[in-house]
Amino acid sequence: MLTKPAIRRSLPSDAAIAEALYRRAFGPGHAWWSRGIECSNFLTQLRTLGWVAEGPEGLLAFATAQATTERYSLMHGLAAGLPEAPWKAYLRDSWYLSSVAVEPKHQRLGTARRLAEARIEAARQAGAAAVFVSCLEGSGTVSLYTALGFVALEQVEDWTATGESAQLMFMPLRAPGPRMVPARPSFGQHLVLLYMNQPWLLAGLALGSLSTAWVVLRLVS
Repeated sequence: MLTKPAIRRSLPSDAAIAEALYRRAFGPGHAWWSRGIECSNFLTQLRTLGWVAEGPEGLLAFATAQATTERYSLMHGLAAGLPEAPWKAYLRDSWYLSSVAVEPKHQRLGTARRLAEARIEAARQAGAAAVFVSCLEGSGTVSLYTALGFVALEQVEDWTATGESAQLMFMPLRAPGPRMVPARPSFGQHLVLLYMNQPWLLAGLALGSLSTAWVVLRLVS
């Protein structure tokens, strides 16, 4: 019986093993490779937003993600050629689930799902408005992401250089738009809150301050 692998964030020491797994999964002849997604790009993603599944025998799977920035978003380029739709409002502050590969003997055992869940939770904690993913035709991943709560958006034709199409999907995590950051209370607001919730503590602080002031005055007089 196979041991359930542990999911963790990637480390610099994972790079060599992950690169070998990447080349086995997406090497020459694979649609992603012919599209020009090279291993160096993957390793950059792995260092930035990467997760691995690790068992007793070592690294069994990897997954990466990309977060939207002001200067770059893969989703912005993809969405440019698609019709206007409400889901585009989520693009400004979103995550894109990119590469994922699992060793053959650990496939169909829930490892890819657990890696997806780890990335979704990380996106939620980071305040992302939504998570996007594109499922290559025939990869069998549409059912995986549907079960996780993703919604099918558009069928993107010629997603790869060899003509494969992909199903674009997304999961909203919050309302679109900038994340609201609570304003930091002022000193006066802190005193009001303290008076309303713990008046005895405020009285003690005031008494302590008066006692300190009296002692200082006695010393200098």
